[in-house]
Amino acid sequence: MNTIIELYNRVSAKVQDINGRIELAEQRALEYAKGKDTDVLGRIGKLEEQLTQVEGYLTTIKTYQDIALKNLTSMNVATIETPPGYRVNINRLRNWLMMIDTTAANDPYAQRVYVTAKCDEHFLLEKKREFTEKLDELQRGQNIGADEIRNEISSLQEELKAYISGEEVKELAKRIKETKGRDWFNKAPFNFEAPKAELNSVSFGDFYAHIDLNDELGKVLKEIMGDAFDEATKELMIPVEITDGTYTMLVNCSGARKNELDKAVENLFLESIHNNPIGSRRFYVLDGMRLNAKSISSISEFEGSYMLNRMARKPEEITALLEQIVSEFKKTDGILGNFSSIKEYNTDNDENRVLAGSTLVVYGWPSSYSEQDKELIQQIINGRDRYGFSVILASITEELHEENMYAFAAESASENALYVDMTADRCAINLGDGKWTKFLWYDFNGIVSFDYAKTIKELCEKAVANDVAEPAEVTEVTETEEPEVYEPGEDK
Repeated sequence: MNTIIELYNRVSAKVQDINGRIELAEQRALEYAKGKDTDVLGRIGKLEEQLTQVEGYLTTIKTYQDIALKNLTSMNVATIETPPGYRVNINRLRNWLMMIDTTAANDPYAQRVYVTAKCDEHFLLEKKREFTEKLDELQRGQNIGADEIRNEISSLQEELKAYISGEEVKELAKRIKETKGRDWFNKAPFNFEAPKAELNSVSFGDFYAHIDLNDELGKVLKEIMGDAFDEATKELMIPVEITDGTYTMLVNCSGARKNELDKAVENLFLESIHNNPIGSRRFYVLDGMRLNAKSISSISEFEGSYMLNRMARKPEEITALLEQIVSEFKKTDGILGNFSSIKEYNTDNDENRVLAGSTLVVYGWPSSYSEQDKELIQQIINGRDRYGFSVILASITEELHEENMYAFAAESASENALYVDMTADRCAINLGDGKWTKFLWYDFNGIVSFDYAKTIKELCEKAVANDVAEPAEVTEVTETEEPEVYEPGEDK
């Protein structure tokens, strides 16, 4: 199945392709409107100028004819023709006109002026017809070209509208809504039903992507996407989704936004236990800066369980927990045998024999940790794929410098590496492609109840048959019963 981002990339590429063709067509239309087709427009302008000259000549010649008629008694001009190469000579007519004897009844110069003027008139009328036909042809060609471009633009706009209203965009909208509804815990959950299979994906929040649409198509997309699309800014909110693998995330967070990050981590914990078989996911949260449990205050009912470690209150407790995690790698190696990773092992075994995937969240990185702690964390990152560990390193600082975002990138992993920058005036994400975009965490805004947590912890104990007092224990699952769904406070 395609990921949400893959679906979005296809939609985005298609919209950009059609918009690109519309832009090219509009540019051609603009060139017509602005007279950028200089060859045709130059010929049109020349013909219009020639027609103006012809009209002027005809007016002058008609005047000369009227003067000549006053001194004529007979005319023999019924079959006037202009020979090839004929040219109008106004100066010659004017000279002849001045030589007419206005007292004569039938002056020879009057006869000459009239006959020549009629020849000139015949010639000029023919030229006028010829120029007019050519001008009409060129102007008609211009109009046809403009009409064709307008029709092309209209057709492309209809193509874009049909695509926005089509199945691929609707599928993207469906996936976005499903992910938000599944992964964003806006309030405390009360019901729990353990999934029978791994979701194999994790979503942290939404990145904002601009979709270039006019207002009409913006309304169409709004109807399809709902709250995921901002009609005013033309921004689409796309879930950041990691599928089929572990990840490393480096977060640079200003001190003023620590609580926001806490809520995001709490939401991520709830997302992991709700979307995967009970006991198949574990969380380790270290806070070397605060050395308390404030970062998990809303999910504190889970602290010290198989799913969530007891928070360290002393630096040496952090070191001990990290040492315990790394020491368990040898035990996991023995279980894996010839399998290259926990993922491969779990794929080859049935759901009753799976090894848990883990998420390690490190607050106050790197300044709040000893060199030994850093080395142990590095070992966990190096074994990320084999031992199924995803790692979130959160640097909590008052002053942020973008170059710090990549301070740990070389060792953090080449695939599924993400960077989040949380300053006072922005929250942005880099998906590993060097591009920063606006980002909104999925945050948890409730408090988990005792009864709700108790139900899940009991199901987890039964699933892993493990002493939950050892939070770093990596246990091979040997027995799993399909759990029932309990309401908070309901007796088993």
